[in-house]
Amino acid sequence: MATLALLGLGVVACAPPPITSDGGTTTQASGEESTETSADSEVTSSFTDFVPDTPPPPPSCNLWLQDCPEGEKCTPYVSSGHTWDVLKCVPILGDQAPGEACVYEAALDDCDGSGMCLHGICRAFCTGSADEPMCPPNAGCLITADGPLALCIPYCDPIVQDCDEGLGCYWANNSFTCTLTTENLEPGEACGYINDCAPGLYCTSADVLPEDCETDGCCSPFCDLGLGADQCAAVPGTSCLPFWEQNMAPPAHEQVGICILM
Repeated sequence: MATLALLGLGVVACAPPPITSDGGTTTQASGEESTETSADSEVTSSFTDFVPDTPPPPPSCNLWLQDCPEGEKCTPYVSSGHTWDVLKCVPILGDQAPGEACVYEAALDDCDGSGMCLHGICRAFCTGSADEPMCPPNAGCLITADGPLALCIPYCDPIVQDCDEGLGCYWANNSFTCTLTTENLEPGEACGYINDCAPGLYCTSADVLPEDCETDGCCSPFCDLGLGADQCAAVPGTSCLPFWEQNMAPPAHEQVGICILM
C-alpha cells in the first residue's frame, strides 16, 4: 500500500513568471532566462539583468507581520538570479483584491496590501506564521522551499488538473494546490521537486518505481482508482494505487491514486 511518506519528495521551488497586462505568461524551464512583453507593449518583465550567485540582502520586512510603513506592503522580490529570494517593502499601487486579475513587474503590482500578483491573479499573503500558516476556506498556503514566498493558493483536483495555464495541481504543504510548473518533465524523467513534473504527474520516490528510475525520484502520473491500470501505461510495470493509506484521504480525494509498484 502506498503511503504519503513514500511519495513525498521535496517541496515546491518556484520562479516568478513575467506577467502581462492581459494576464498572459511565459513559463520556461528552471535556470533559463525568462522575458515577456505584453500584447500592448506597455509592460515588460525581464529577469536577465540580475547577477546570479550574489548573496541576497537581509530582508527589510516580515511577510507574516506586514510591518512596513503605511501605504506599503512586505512582498517577495528577486535580488539575484531567477527566483524570489528576499523581502522588501514596496508601495501599494492598486486595489485589486485576491482572485482578481493583476499586472506584475519587478516586485511591483496593482494588488491591494493583502497580497501580490502571481501568474496574472492577485493571491493573498498567508497569515499566521510559517509554522502555522492560515488561509481563507478552499485555499492552502504555498511556501517555497528556499525563498520567502507564502501565498494562499486555491485547492485543486490532481486528476482533473483544473488549474490555469502554466500551473499544475500538486500536493504541497498538506493540500493539493495550483502551483507554477518549472521543468514540465515527462513520465519517468528524473525530478527533484514536485513541480518539476508536468501537470498530471508527481515527483515520486524512486523506491516505489521501476529500477529504471536511477535518481532519488522520477515523475509518475496521478490516476483515478476507479479507472484501472491503463492510466499507468506511461510508466511500465506500475499500477494505480492509493495516494494515501487506507482511510487517510482528505474529503473529495478518496479516488486519487498514483502510478507506482505493487
